[in-house]
Amino acid sequence: MRLWLAIVFLFAVCFLFGQATGEAGRPALTNFSSKQYKGHPQNWAILQDQRGLMYIGNNIGLMEYDGLSWTWVHQSIVRSMAIDKQGVIYVGGVGEIGFLSPDKQGNNRFVSLMDQIPPAYREFGDVWNTYATSEGIYFNAVKYLFLWDGKSMKVWESKSNFHLAFVVRDTLYIREWEKGLLRMDKGNLKLLPGGNRFASERIYVMLPYNASSILVGSRTQGLFLWDGNRFAPFASEADEFLKTNPLYLPGVVLPNGQFALGTMGGGVAVIDWQGRLVRKLDRISGLQDNTVYFLYADQE
Repeated sequence: MRLWLAIVFLFAVCFLFGQATGEAGRPALTNFSSKQYKGHPQNWAILQDQRGLMYIGNNIGLMEYDGLSWTWVHQSIVRSMAIDKQGVIYVGGVGEIGFLSPDKQGNNRFVSLMDQIPPAYREFGDVWNTYATSEGIYFNAVKYLFLWDGKSMKVWESKSNFHLAFVVRDTLYIREWEKGLLRMDKGNLKLLPGGNRFASERIYVMLPYNASSILVGSRTQGLFLWDGNRFAPFASEADEFLKTNPLYLPGVVLPNGQFALGTMGGGVAVIDWQGRLVRKLDRISGLQDNTVYFLYADQE
């Protein structure tokens, strides 16, 4: 079975067949240029629904791809997406949040949730992360964190601004400037032990490492393993590569257990559980650009 890893980067959408190889051992890549999908070159999010359709969050809207054709579902910038257990797709944009709902013809249409947000919190800019959890749907903006449970909207406000949020094993983590890495605990954001080391340090990766630990990737301090009590440095063969090609936005765990890490300027680094550098994917491998904005592993 082939792994199908979808990568969004600066100048194209690229679907990567992770276990297939082309000539000279290179991975087989299928690139989709902005001319093909008739959109903006920048893409920020990828998601697959229960039917297998792909959704791409673009700088001018939301695209649906069925393997043959591209359909525009929503005409506004899309930064993030999530899908819940019922198959509903939630969307975070710039100054707006909402979800997709089929019309009478069965075509997806964007439904805004802005009227569910108290008026005092409706100006919030980019929604960089959207997550579906057992508690509801989280939308992470710079100033506010929203939680929609299907009936009401809860809001957390930051005095110093939030950075990125992550969900690992159904628990939300979020980094807040001047505080560090926080965890949602019964409706309250609490600083993790040792989390203050990230008060001024960007975190771009939080992925399940094993049943109890989380792989954490920072901008300048490198990789760590969080075991619930402390952050232990995680040495990998990609360390030097990541110093000159810093991490950018969430990585992904591949079905074979390896970790794919997107970077600014270096393409993708794939490491295994022991930190060995398995592969680098860049222009030489066939990517159209070395800045990776998002990675996604689909159902195949």
